[in-house]
Amino acid sequence: MAQTKTGAPWKVLLVDDEQSALQMYGALLREDGIPVLTAATGERARALAKSEPRLGLVVLDLVLPDVDGLGLFRAIRAARPEVPVVMLTAFGSVDTAVQALREGAYHFLTKPADLEQWRALVRSALEKRSLEEENRTLRERLGETGAGELIGRSRPMEELRAHLAVVGDSQAAVLVRGESGTGKELAARAIHRASSRREGPFVSLNCGALPSQLLESELFGYEKGAFTGAAGAKPGQFELAHAGTIFLDEIGECSPELQVRLLRVLQEKEVQRLGGTRPVTTDFRLVAATNRNLAEDVKTGRFREDLYYRINVVEVTMPPLRARREDIPLLAAFFLERFARREKKTFEGISGAALELLAAHDWPGNVRELENAIERGVVVGRGPLLEAADLPPQVRPAAGAAGPVADLAGRDLPLAEVEKAVIAAAMARHGGNKSQAARSLGISRKLLYSKLREYGLGGAEAPDGEEA
Repeated sequence: MAQTKTGAPWKVLLVDDEQSALQMYGALLREDGIPVLTAATGERARALAKSEPRLGLVVLDLVLPDVDGLGLFRAIRAARPEVPVVMLTAFGSVDTAVQALREGAYHFLTKPADLEQWRALVRSALEKRSLEEENRTLRERLGETGAGELIGRSRPMEELRAHLAVVGDSQAAVLVRGESGTGKELAARAIHRASSRREGPFVSLNCGALPSQLLESELFGYEKGAFTGAAGAKPGQFELAHAGTIFLDEIGECSPELQVRLLRVLQEKEVQRLGGTRPVTTDFRLVAATNRNLAEDVKTGRFREDLYYRINVVEVTMPPLRARREDIPLLAAFFLERFARREKKTFEGISGAALELLAAHDWPGNVRELENAIERGVVVGRGPLLEAADLPPQVRPAAGAAGPVADLAGRDLPLAEVEKAVIAAAMARHGGNKSQAARSLGISRKLLYSKLREYGLGGAEAPDGEEA
């Protein structure tokens, strides 16, 4: 059962002027443990939508005696844009429902609806609501604890955040290891904000982005006349990090000569500016990062052994995105919200087909690559959903690729057909393993079983003794 961040279950508001429909649909939801609110008029529906803080979903009949259904839908969306709305219509023509879909409705069904399909749709909408709420709550919590945009609910990310909290409450040097794009600087900032130095400066410098001579002057500073163009004295990054934290990214790219100077600074907590004659004392904490295997570099003589042990008192390892695929929907939603706001566009979410492609990609560039993919999608997409066609070519199947998802490219199909193809592709890709397929889709096993039954894909029975 989908729940709010406080643990209280979401409530579903049923809006229909037929009491029999309210009773039937309400009974189905209560069987699933979902609290139900009912409204037979537009006026009551508007009042409940505005006042109920735990509203998770509205199921709205388009034909009501006192109000235009599309107008009521717009009013509910204006008051509670975060709440998904499922439309019901008893007519063969679905033009009004289609218009509602264009304006952000979650889905629509014609009456009388297939009860299992209707039930599964409600569960899917509540899962979406929970995911979005968790994403928002997680960002708030991470902001409070200093973990920045280290978003994820996977076990690797929970373990990482717990480790960073422990590491932060120390003065020891930290080495953050991980592939490019995994968020090493975010981890460094989280360590700083979790430490007693949080009120001090956080100074960041990429050692691989500057020529050796310029890097040296940036780190240690210089006096007036130290070299051509040194018109005045300038403190270095170590001085600027006094009473705070200095983050040296790509430390493995430092030259042997610079490694000698770094070792002395770490040992003595003193720096001498270029052209200077007196050392300057500075109190800093070092957090370094690398995507290299520094232990191997020590063996080959590329990196000093004494410096390696000096910077690697505590080690933090960033998990690659492919090792925490269940975090992809959260991260994608986070980036979608950010870039949609920047571009002043309206996106209600990400389509099932697009989510399947995102989950299937290996992400060699990790979170940074995912961020760029979503940014590109927002820039070229028209909404209201981020579609598969909006994603970069390297994320989409190659032209002519076989498979149910590739077969949908460029076709305007009902949502159900797209969803069926996406689920079939996930099951095929994971060899029928339902746990892995559900994880890659970002849904629960229970919902996956329901979808398998709904679309007749087979293998929908849960193993004996196991809850679907």
